[in-house]
Amino acid sequence: MTLEEVLNAFKKKSIILSKELEKYNLSVYSQGINPNERPLQIGTAFIIEFNNEKYLVTARHVITEARRAGEVLFLSSTGKVIAKNNLLCNTFTPKESTIDDYFVSRIKSSFTELQGISMTGWNSCIGIHSYLALGFPNSKNKTRIDIANHRAKMNSMRLSLFDEKRSITSPDSSFSLPYESKMLDEEWRVVDAIKLRGMSGGPCYQIPFSPNDVRFDLVLDFGIQPIGILISMSKGLVKFLKISVVIEAISK
Repeated sequence: MTLEEVLNAFKKKSIILSKELEKYNLSVYSQGINPNERPLQIGTAFIIEFNNEKYLVTARHVITEARRAGEVLFLSSTGKVIAKNNLLCNTFTPKESTIDDYFVSRIKSSFTELQGISMTGWNSCIGIHSYLALGFPNSKNKTRIDIANHRAKMNSMRLSLFDEKRSITSPDSSFSLPYESKMLDEEWRVVDAIKLRGMSGGPCYQIPFSPNDVRFDLVLDFGIQPIGILISMSKGLVKFLKISVVIEAISK
């Protein structure tokens, strides 16, 4: 299947799968103290569940940049605003790395409405895949986010597919995929992708497919787990950190 054929197959079943995946994602914002200052949408984060605890995962540079610009805010797929200090458990020291560029911290147990992707029995898929990255590229919040009312406008999630017919089996902590030029826009049309800004820190999934169809039945029946974190793009390659690095850091 070509990349566009994969996208069109995804489009047919996109509503179910998108709703299944977007509930785990958070958009990362920064808001300065100036009341006239527009909030900045910095990147994407996502939530995993491991050993009965929920963890927020993103790229370290996303959190660092957000801190530098002002107060760090997370926006859920339902438009709920949560300040970083309110979301993260203060008894857990965040795990972060400047080399591998990841940040992971435990979420307070009081946030029962936030769902995490179960990483129980985590294992990278074997076979032929396309790679799907999810993120929030464009901010719709033109004015200050109202933290007191915990509500904001939710921007649309971008779905970018990377067509690389191989398994991720290298011993390195990261992997790179060639940047493809196709994506689904807000109205689920297949269009040319322009950039990935705002998607840093978001999850990457393997989507298995047969020669004739994308196997979304496998995804929906057996669940899906992220295999990586989108870190950066350079010279036509998108770099992802393997999720196994984060799982190992949590386990220590």
